[in-house]
Amino acid sequence: MEEGIAIVPPISDEDAILRKKRKYARRVRTIAILGSLSVLIVVVVQFRESIFRPRPPSPEIAATFTGGQITVADIRAHFDLLAGGSGADKPQLTFKTAKAVAQEMITDEILRKWGKSRKADKDENIGHLMSHVNEEVNLSAWHSGMHDGSMGINESDIDAYYRANRQAYGEKTLGEVRGEIEKILKAQGEDRFVENFLAGLKNTADIRRNYDALNVPDLEQSEILDYYERNRDRFTLPARFTADVIRIDLPGSDADIAASRIIEKARSGIKLVEAARKEGNSFFISEGEIFEKGTMEQAFEKRIIPLEVGQISEPFRHAGSTFIVSVSNRDGERKLGFDEAEPMARRAAALEKQNTWFTSNRDLALFSVGGKRLSLGEFWTEYGELPHDLAAKYAGSSGMAKLAEALLDRYLVAEEASRGGATASEGSVRAEEARLKLLAEMMEKEEIDDKVSVSEEEIAGYFKANKRKYVIPPQSKIRRIAIKLEESEEGRRAAWRRAEEAYTRLAPGLFRKPADFAEIAGQYDMAALEGSGWTGDAIWIGEGRDFLSEVRDHEFHEIVKKIPLGGIGKPFLLKDRIYIVQVVERSKPESIDIEEAKGAIREELTARKHEELGKAFSKRMLRENKAIIYDQVLRTLITDDQEKQKKTAE
Repeated sequence: MEEGIAIVPPISDEDAILRKKRKYARRVRTIAILGSLSVLIVVVVQFRESIFRPRPPSPEIAATFTGGQITVADIRAHFDLLAGGSGADKPQLTFKTAKAVAQEMITDEILRKWGKSRKADKDENIGHLMSHVNEEVNLSAWHSGMHDGSMGINESDIDAYYRANRQAYGEKTLGEVRGEIEKILKAQGEDRFVENFLAGLKNTADIRRNYDALNVPDLEQSEILDYYERNRDRFTLPARFTADVIRIDLPGSDADIAASRIIEKARSGIKLVEAARKEGNSFFISEGEIFEKGTMEQAFEKRIIPLEVGQISEPFRHAGSTFIVSVSNRDGERKLGFDEAEPMARRAAALEKQNTWFTSNRDLALFSVGGKRLSLGEFWTEYGELPHDLAAKYAGSSGMAKLAEALLDRYLVAEEASRGGATASEGSVRAEEARLKLLAEMMEKEEIDDKVSVSEEEIAGYFKANKRKYVIPPQSKIRRIAIKLEESEEGRRAAWRRAEEAYTRLAPGLFRKPADFAEIAGQYDMAALEGSGWTGDAIWIGEGRDFLSEVRDHEFHEIVKKIPLGGIGKPFLLKDRIYIVQVVERSKPESIDIEEAKGAIREELTARKHEELGKAFSKRMLRENKAIIYDQVLRTLITDDQEKQKKTAE
């Protein structure tokens, strides 16, 4: 035998047959396995809800949660309540809508359970209502939201209102104003309902008011003088500066050139503001602006304070703009005498006396309901934390009494909600919706709003990671032609013809020489034709810090940003003008520092945290309450409804 060559023994006919049988058996098993998997996949795809979702306790149970369930009949009834209407006007129930109704009903049950567990009738929770006063202290949204509910208005009532107000409706028919009248009558009915509902709660509750405790004794003149003597250092007038300010919103070198020309003119003997006006109308000019030491932004303070009267600052950059400042007058810091300080001393002494009064009487009950009380101290602590405008609205003893009564109304509704009861009287459905709305507000406040906070470190970190977001957009230097769009159809067509004609001369197409923009503008621009000081010079435009002008010009800026550098955009209509714009120069974006961006970042992070906490809380509440919606039951509900509709149609 040669080395390296393997000898394979011959295969007998019997072995060959056995091998073929084994190979065939393996193929059969493989096909069987694949067939089983295919069937399983089809079953999973077709019946995944039945396999992976919990089975409903019965075909009539659409949803379950800890301590309760929602039936198909409940879904239909709640949908009818929300949808209103009848016959052809009634909306059709879809799977998506049915699921939303089930989710709302589960949410309502969770709210009721939360209200009961929270025990809204505890002492501390009456005080906690104060943290909601800046939202809806007078229950305005509570009853205005009910205007969307269904309240039956008789046709005779609508007809009677129309006849009584016929003169006001002029030539309008009843059919034209019917919807408006129905809304008015509904609103009037809801207002009466709210009044009656609250009156009913107050009549059945054990309420004791002590609003006399809000009457702080009158301030004596001797107390004002005493306060002034004890706090002389507080009555100091800080150093004040009267200055003219020029803001140049041009980018880069253009701003430097404009600033140099303005300063050169101003130093030759012309007032700074006059020098700026001579340079054109593209600058923000503030004349005789008064600044106080300690109240200015740092960038301004460090440049204004060293200036002598009549001295002009060097140009300086701040928040993307170039500034020039000239001081026309300065007054040093000085102490105020009593006569000058008396109004400030009066206000401060009154507040001190008010604080002393509420602190010394903090344990007095302002009002109580069934033995549960809101103390004067609790009321005053929270009142001091109200937004300034809301505190001013309820200032003084009479204002505070109105606030206390509104809190009492709110507490009674919250207490009723915590009991979860709803009578069968007219308007009970709307009353229940109102109670649930209030509970939802309170739950959001306690479980989410109170837990949202944004630190300075988070703001700094977010700014560092997102610096590209906080920039001043590029500015564009443009020439433009504006053509007035006439009101008449013929005038409009003529304006568009002129615009197309001008554009064709400016952009004639390949291998053709375009006309000079300034020359064409002189022939077509409305300001040039009117001779109203038109120069045809290119101007800088772009998004700036003047909010009102940006609201007005934002759409124009957005269109210009899409025109390439050096290009001429096609004519476009904006309000009553047709514009043709040429972009001759474009600046680079300019970064904003963290101090300018801080407010926007805090707002964004607060909203994001609120959303995250809200989602987490919702998931936790659904998990804790073991809430399940049975989609297969809802699909059957919709299918049954559709089949019934088909049979009815046939």
